[in-house]
Order: sequence, then structure tokens, then C-alpha cells
Amino acid sequence: MAGSVGGRRIFFAESGKEGTMTIFAGVMFHDPRSPVPTDMAKELAAHLSRAGDEPVQIAHPGFHFAYIDLGVHPGEPVLHEQDGGFAFISGDPLLDVPNRAESRAREDDLPLIHRALQSGHDEVLRLAREMFCAISFDPTRQRLALATDKVGARTIYVHSNDRFVFFCSHFRILESVGFVERQIDPDGLAAAAAFNTLVGSILPFKGAYRLHACETVTFEDGQQRRHRYWSWANIATRHRPIDDVAREAAEIVRESVRLRLRGDRDAVLFLSGGLDSRLIGACLQEAGAEVRGYNFAPADTTDQVFARIFAKAAGLRYAEYPVPKGTAYPNWSMLLSDALASETGRRRPVRVWHGFDASVTVGYVHMQDPLVPLLRERRFDAAVDEYIRRRDLGWKGNERVLAPRFSTRMIGNLKNVIWSALCDQMPEDPGKAMLIFHMEHGAPPLYTSDMEDVDLHCVDWVTPLADFRLTELMLSVDPVQCVGHAFYMKMLEHLPTIVTSVPWQTYPGHVPCPLPAPAIPTQWERSPEARRFAFRRADGILRGILRGPLSTDIIRPIGLARIVAQHLTRMTNCEWHFKRIAQLQRYLRASTPARRPTASTTEPGFRAEGRAFPEAIASTVNAPRAVNSAEHR
Repeated sequence: MAGSVGGRRIFFAESGKEGTMTIFAGVMFHDPRSPVPTDMAKELAAHLSRAGDEPVQIAHPGFHFAYIDLGVHPGEPVLHEQDGGFAFISGDPLLDVPNRAESRAREDDLPLIHRALQSGHDEVLRLAREMFCAISFDPTRQRLALATDKVGARTIYVHSNDRFVFFCSHFRILESVGFVERQIDPDGLAAAAAFNTLVGSILPFKGAYRLHACETVTFEDGQQRRHRYWSWANIATRHRPIDDVAREAAEIVRESVRLRLRGDRDAVLFLSGGLDSRLIGACLQEAGAEVRGYNFAPADTTDQVFARIFAKAAGLRYAEYPVPKGTAYPNWSMLLSDALASETGRRRPVRVWHGFDASVTVGYVHMQDPLVPLLRERRFDAAVDEYIRRRDLGWKGNERVLAPRFSTRMIGNLKNVIWSALCDQMPEDPGKAMLIFHMEHGAPPLYTSDMEDVDLHCVDWVTPLADFRLTELMLSVDPVQCVGHAFYMKMLEHLPTIVTSVPWQTYPGHVPCPLPAPAIPTQWERSPEARRFAFRRADGILRGILRGPLSTDIIRPIGLARIVAQHLTRMTNCEWHFKRIAQLQRYLRASTPARRPTASTTEPGFRAEGRAFPEAIASTVNAPRAVNSAEHR
């Protein structure tokens, strides 16, 4: 297949598949006369997939790129120019071009993005309505350009030095390749501990980062240039009748579903007991699709029962795969992949419709009073503290477990990350500032955590309620009119009535469901069964922790010994602490062994290699023990 950009002939690579979900990695030497070593190219390709998929590889002097096409999104992900240049895309940007045809695929958008990245005129990136990332390479100038979407959900991980730049689609690849030096960055490590995830562009390794929301990065002549092509803070409040805005939002939702459906007649849907997924399901049916809903909630909870009630009322094909009570934030994509494999006898690539983050961007979860008034009064310290409390950020009880200096660093980084983001993206109405922060820092990890294992589950999300045009509209509305799902409920007045015809789950303090509903527990309530399951899950995390490594400059051994004792006697489930410690372990384990900093080469108060934990702690977790009788109640 061919097209043209700037008068040059463009050729698309033929993969022979209907579509793609892509995993990629590449390296570019600043000097094109420096050949990419064969071992480096082999290792780069070897780390893309753990399922044995064979990558496609593209090589030029001083440049090597490999990708795997898993067959999810429609359209080809790569195009080639006659002079050797090429462009590559992950995801489907859905450029909002005039008179966009229903059949338009990302291979139609890719030439426009390629031209924009090579010319530096990136206005076309602002037209994207969906999550994506893109790569553009010009071998005649040894120029590499990278770009990510408006919230940075499909990001690119980068590590650069004075010889080459390495880039990839998944953090697991960055932490695995042997030719990249990964020295621990104490501030990056502290930020990850504070947010319990990678946040923004910050990584725990020196010289490494990931592209921020709305960002392009170019490498040419040994120089790096980072640029943000879009700012959510520039969207002004439009004072219009709220009913008119709600009607417009409803039409955008319908259009967003049709745009992503592309005339397909079959759709797989994550169906929960809340509003977001059933709204998508109703719009899919309205667009003529046959919907198969899948639910993965604990049995006999509101999340399961309300999903079942809606599926019956709407006439959806529906299946339940209950998870144990006490399950917290599983990998939903892996659950769905396992379910589909059990039905068909094989694992296959699939797009699943998902209500990703609509509860925040449309329902304004976490944004209730007093957050908006505090921001508008410019009491930013109090607003940041309120957001941290509401999102449960930081590390509760960290003084019991963390070394004092690292604890101080972590708390400082938590507030500094939020503060710097607010200063960078402060809208005309400060009341919207924390929503923008969440969109760019809080939402992407919800997506990237599942996508780290896409090579194993082959599932990608279709997220019509995260459509960037809908998000733009939401940011033009006075936030006071949106908090607590107030605007959401007005929008639903203009959407299929089946959505609100049967009971749904609501958030505490938000607009309640007015329909009578059975008195059943939510998926979050802690029953004795849930408690037992949570303890067993924490046992597994603890065993991994005690295998090390950990640093005594990060963790207080006596503090760890105390929480281990509390856990083993079933006094307290310390899973919260164990998960955080295990995350820090992962980064320490991935740091380059030959280059791990010691006390003499790093900042005071941090050593990547600390003393091993007392053997007595490790022995107790595997020893026979008396179990608190409360566990068996």
C-alpha cells in the first residue's frame, strides 16, 4: 500500500494481519558511522516478547529498530520512504481531520504524523482523539523524533548517553536490556515510592525518562530537544447553559463510539456494576454492534449483581468469572484473556471496550469539596494535602518502615511532583488544576500497568469515554457543575435510557442511584473470606521481599521485623507495606550490577546496596506458625 508525504513516495509495510497492538524498541547512535553491534541488536529484539513472538527488524547505519505486531488495531503500524526513512505508530490516534471517513485507519493518519515530526510543525498532533505514540526516523539527517498522546498513556521510555539513545514501549524492556546502564536515581526512586507507581516522566534510573503527556522529543547532531505541543491549561471556561453542554457531550460520546467501532458488528466489553461500562455497551448496541459483556467481580457483590441485571435488561451476551473476595486491582486484561482462551481453546488478540477514567474526567471523582474551593482561593498547600489524602498517596505509616532520610526524601518528592505539575499547567480557573494533574499523572498508570503484559495477554483497550474531544469539552465547563457526577447525570438524559433503567453502583458523596436496589455488599467490603485471601496474597509478596535485595538506607530492618511479626500473627495485614517494598526491590534489582552506586559514589542517605536483612526475619516467614483463630472465622 502506498501514499505520499511532501511529494515523496511512501510505502506501507505489509504485515498480513488485520491490525496491530505493538511492542517496540530501538537504538540510534548519534554518529551514523558507528554500527549497531550485532549482540546489541539481538538483545534488543529478544526482550520484546516473553511469548516467543518473532519481531520485525529495521536496520540502518547507526540505527536498529524492532517491533512485534500482535494483531489488535486496524491498519498498518509502519511506513517506509524510498530514501530509507520510516515512521511507526502504536495505538490509533484518530486524527480529527475534516470529513473523516468511517473506514479511515491509522495508516491514513501516519503520513501526516511522520511529516509533522520531521518538519517540527506538530500542530497535527493536536488533532488526535485517542491514545498513541509515534516514532519517525530520517536516515539522511540521522534524526529521530518521538511523540506521545495528550495524556501520555501510550508513552515511550528513553535512555540517552553521549553515544546513543535507546527507546522502547514498555518499562520491562528498559529494565532488562544489558547494554543500558541503570544507576539508581534517589529522587526517582523516592517519587515511585510516594505514588506507588511510576509518575509523569520520572524514572528511578539516572539518564532515563519517559515522554510526558503532549510531548515530542527529537535527537539530531547529538542534541536532544523536548517540546510540549499541547496544554490542557489553555482551555478556557465557556459559560453556556449546562443542558446545552450536556447535549453536546452526549453527541460526542455517541460519535466517539462510532468512530472506534468502524462498522464492526462484534464488541467485547468489560462490564462492571457502574455507569461507564454500561453507557459504552448501550451506545455500542445503538450503533448496531452485538456486545459480549465480561464481569470479573467477587461473587454476590454490587459490582457483579448490577452488571448482571443490566446485561439482562439490555439483552447483552454476558459471562461472569468471579474472582476471590479480597482481590484488589488485578490485571483485568489477563483475566479477560484467560476467559476468552477458556471459551475458544486458544489465546488470540482482542480489543476490549473499557470505561477508562471516565469517573474522573466526566464524573469528577476525587474532585469534591473542599478541593475546588481551595484551588480557587489559591490555597495550594491545603489543596495538595487534600488531594494526597483523597487519593491515598504517600506511604501511610512510612515512619515505621522507611529509613528517616529516605522517608523525608519521599514526602518531599510527593509534594514537589504535584507542585511542579501545577505550576507547569495552571489554568485560568485554578479550580481545574488538580483534574489536569490527574489526567496527566494519575490516569496513565491505570493503563500502562495492564499493558506491561500485553505480550502475554494480547488485549488492548478501546476507551471512548477518554476521547480527547470529550475531555476538552469537560475542561470548558465550570468544575462546580461537574463534581459528584452532577454533569454526568445530566449528560445521561440525552443518551440511551437503558443505562439508568436498572440500579448502578455510585461513589460515596456523589449523586445517588434513585432506583431501589438489593442490599448486598460492594466488592470493597472486607468479609472473613476476603481477609483470609488478602493475608495469603500478602504472604506471597513477603516471601519475594525477603529474597532481597534491599537497602538499609531505604528500609529500617527493625521496622520491617515489626510489621512482619504483626502480619505473621495475623494482627494486621501489612500488604500495603509489602507491595511498596516489593516495588522498590524491583528497581534495585534492575539497576546495573557493575555500576550500582555505593556509599562513596552517591548522595548522603542513600545506598543501592545495603546490608541484608536479619536471617531471623527470613526464617520466620517459612517456619510453621500458630495462626490467629480470627483468620478462620
